[in-house]
Amino acid sequence: MLTLSLKSHSTLPLELSEIIPEIVREKSLAEVAKLKMWHGRVQVALAELFSISGSATDQQLEFSGDLSTAVGIGANMKSGKIRVHGNAGREVGLGMSGGEIEVTGNVGDSPGAEMHGGIIRVQGSAGNFVGGARVGSTRGMTGGTILVLGNARNGIGSRMRRGLIAVAGNAGELVGHNMLAGTIVINCACGRHAGAGMKRGTLCLVHDSDAQLLPTFRYACRTNSPMLGMLGRQLQSLGFENQLGETNRQWQQFNGDFLASGRGELFVASGR
Repeated sequence: MLTLSLKSHSTLPLELSEIIPEIVREKSLAEVAKLKMWHGRVQVALAELFSISGSATDQQLEFSGDLSTAVGIGANMKSGKIRVHGNAGREVGLGMSGGEIEVTGNVGDSPGAEMHGGIIRVQGSAGNFVGGARVGSTRGMTGGTILVLGNARNGIGSRMRRGLIAVAGNAGELVGHNMLAGTIVINCACGRHAGAGMKRGTLCLVHDSDAQLLPTFRYACRTNSPMLGMLGRQLQSLGFENQLGETNRQWQQFNGDFLASGRGELFVASGR
């Protein structure tokens, strides 16, 4: 395992998108130390900001320190594992297609933006646009899994096309905005306009029986949905505790958004 410990907290952005397992796995410590990164507007050697030890031959990287100003940890990674002890900044796992990222603290905006595969686990909370599209892009995540054990802010799964996002805490507004496909699970309270513009896909509000649904969603039926039970078991296998698989649990199913194609499925706790 290659260990990188931040020497001191920086208020400037730290561009870490080039420090991924497939780039460093065949490099010596001396070569890793010389890798360039942007610190604000200046390029510096990695060793100027981090204490570096170990080896990345096993494709495992470990970051420690307050990396709340970091940008792009794990961006475009294809394999291996990155673990961050503490906060991890924005665009964690941007465009990743494989491997695993685990963050013990919070992440900023756009974790998993436009990712294609792999898994991101966040033990803390997340900012806006989890698994969403970057500014100017028409595609959010197209595959992979994002698990957030805390809360997440607005625009979760914006324009997502495939993949799975699960949030154990509360969610902000516009969950699943303009999503084309994929699955989003929100365990606690959800903000306004959930599913706005969704064309297809599945959005499940596990405990929010008082969610304010848009009038462009139509009630379909009451169901116990075996599909949600299977989803619950999948999440359990990933270590994400949930109650989707409870026997004979009832859901209210709505379809929408009928301002789009109206083929999205929105499941709400049956207390409505």
